[in-house]
Amino acid sequence: MKKKAKAVKRKKSVVKKDDRLQEMTVGKQTYTIGDVGWFINEHTLLKRHRPVKCEVTGVYPKDNIEPALGVREYEGQHRAIRARLLGASKEAAQDNYAAFIKSEEKKNKKRKKK
Repeated sequence: MKKKAKAVKRKKSVVKKDDRLQEMTVGKQTYTIGDVGWFINEHTLLKRHRPVKCEVTGVYPKDNIEPALGVREYEGQHRAIRARLLGASKEAAQDNYAAFIKSEEKKNKKRKKK
């Protein structure tokens, strides 16, 4: 004869919740999760860099290089970018990228002199 199967009692799993930052202020600019903006990817190999629209998904004020943002592009990719590259419009993103390139060139010149 077959034995009757006992009902299995399952424990409810406990979901750990992270206390992630929802907002970050760098200088005069405040970044909040859910903000929509534009940026130019600093690692593209294209000669003409194009602005990409994105939504902020995370803020990282203590990143090892400089304050950073987690963004999801509307094309589907998720990446971390420097906070100073994000702009409210395409033009602002291009201006931020140009300022970033200038500052990087200055840093490289100082390194070469040493």
